[in-house]
Amino acid sequence: MDADTGWASSGQLGGELLHTADGGATWTRQFVDPNARFSGVSFVDANTGIAVGVHNVPQTGLHSATIDGGATWTTGYSGAHWSYLNNVAFADSNTAVILGGNTVGGYAFIIRSIDRGRTWTSASIVGAPVRFLQAVSFGDANTGTAVSGGTILRTTDGGATWRYQTGPPRVSLTAVSFVNATTGIAVGPRGLILRTETGGD
Repeated sequence: MDADTGWASSGQLGGELLHTADGGATWTRQFVDPNARFSGVSFVDANTGIAVGVHNVPQTGLHSATIDGGATWTTGYSGAHWSYLNNVAFADSNTAVILGGNTVGGYAFIIRSIDRGRTWTSASIVGAPVRFLQAVSFGDANTGTAVSGGTILRTTDGGATWRYQTGPPRVSLTAVSFVNATTGIAVGPRGLILRTETGGD
């Protein structure tokens, strides 16, 4: 990516993504799928990106990938009926991770692509099942963190395997961002900010 180019998901039904080519001064609507609602989008460079969300027909998780800067998109579906895909992040130029789940009493899941979103496989979550995952960030090609509520998951193998980390008790986390393998910030409601310089260990 560069300083001028950016993407955002609107969260509205109609498959709408927003795109800027002037550093955010103006934004253009792009419609990918009228039956989709996108909740997250990530680009690893100006051309390669993935948007995720839920599709109304069928009611299931949706991922759309582009390799030409959003001119065309290839769509796929992941998860059972009534599933959703919540967020996406790139670990490197080829590897991406998506957080998903099921709206009818199901557990969260993580899927991973090593070919820029063309194919996907299930990642492993070591430990008790996770109910919900909201945000994910990679500090380098191997090291990433996913959060939601009081849950913190960490990977050191590019998103193939995720393990629980112990965080502060009774916190709720909604977003996370790492600048390298060890330094990152997670935030939550009521001004909550957690910072680590040790990767959360």
